[in-house]
Amino acid sequence: MFNYKNYVSQLDETDCGAAALSMILRAYKSKVSIAKIRSVAQTDKNGTTALGLVNAAAHFKIDTKVVKASKSFFSNLPSGISLPIIAHVDKDNGLLHYVVITAVHKNYLVVADPDPTVKVHRVTIDEFDHIWTGIAFLMQPTQDYKPQKDDGDSLWATSKILLRQKHIIFVIILATFLSTLITIGGAFFLQQIVDQYVARKMLTTLNVAAISLLVAYLFHGVFHYVQGVLSAVLGQRLSAELLLAYIHHLFKLPLAFFDTRKTGEITSRFDDASNIILTLGRTAVITILNFGTILVIGAVLVCISPKLFLIAMLSFPVYILIILAFYSLFEHWNNETMEQNALLNSQIIESLHGMECIKKLFEISKSGVGKLRQTLKLPSLYWCAAVVHSFSRADDIFPTS
Repeated sequence: MFNYKNYVSQLDETDCGAAALSMILRAYKSKVSIAKIRSVAQTDKNGTTALGLVNAAAHFKIDTKVVKASKSFFSNLPSGISLPIIAHVDKDNGLLHYVVITAVHKNYLVVADPDPTVKVHRVTIDEFDHIWTGIAFLMQPTQDYKPQKDDGDSLWATSKILLRQKHIIFVIILATFLSTLITIGGAFFLQQIVDQYVARKMLTTLNVAAISLLVAYLFHGVFHYVQGVLSAVLGQRLSAELLLAYIHHLFKLPLAFFDTRKTGEITSRFDDASNIILTLGRTAVITILNFGTILVIGAVLVCISPKLFLIAMLSFPVYILIILAFYSLFEHWNNETMEQNALLNSQIIESLHGMECIKKLFEISKSGVGKLRQTLKLPSLYWCAAVVHSFSRADDIFPTS
């Protein structure tokens, strides 16, 4: 039975075959990266051939039988056929594509599409027959098959880069924690000044309290400055480690690799590295900081008023419901944005390389203009939400710690 956790999305338009085979391998307890499958299948700029897919499956000890059939194949599924299987389809736009059929029912199929905008979905047999070329790859492990694990691309392996900067992260967290304590203590201190010292005209004590509060906020500014500087240093170190490692790895690759990839696809990995740096250096650290801040403020709020704390906690289910409601939609828009940006970068670089031909023809590539228009016409709600998200970050506008 196919597990939804075994789904693998393609990284670009030529990865569908490698991603489909990766899902088959995951169904049989293996975990192999798309890059490794591409190398074994000899995937080029035009994608993966049927022969390359069969040879790659054989490399991982998967026996493959390629059949040509009609839709009656699903109505009377031959005995001995193990699911999932790979099917070759021709989409409406003329794009040849590989998908994985994970389950066959009486009237519909469950299809895992490597396209991240489609993913796992149900489709009727008649609808699938409309795009199916009739080619199916029946796959099952051989007797000497052994699961293979490729853990080099795991999140934990990437997080080790962050752990190497643990000293800087510790100082950032400590500075933020002290700033938070000063902010909370300053609020109580100010309350005491207004309610006690001013009301009772305790001028001597008021002067001491005011000077103490001023000194505390000076330290608050110092801690906030240290946090900002060290955050910038952390980002620079992560950038240097990731980008230099990528460049070093790039020059070690064989020449055949560059024949199978467009220049724009290679350069777009620098944008991916920037996203990784943003995730590691900002999201991970901010998550730790926010979690600690919630614990401190929550403990103080419980001491002040347990009822007020419970009222504040009622907002958490609302936030969770909002996140769950918009998660898939934002994921779809984000994937579409990254895909279109990568295609646009690739088209621009390829056009610059062929500028001599463009000048001779006195026209701009229509495909390039189309990609540019498609990128600019991405859902406006996505960008509005991104702006709202940036303005919703109180620490970006009115620093509180």
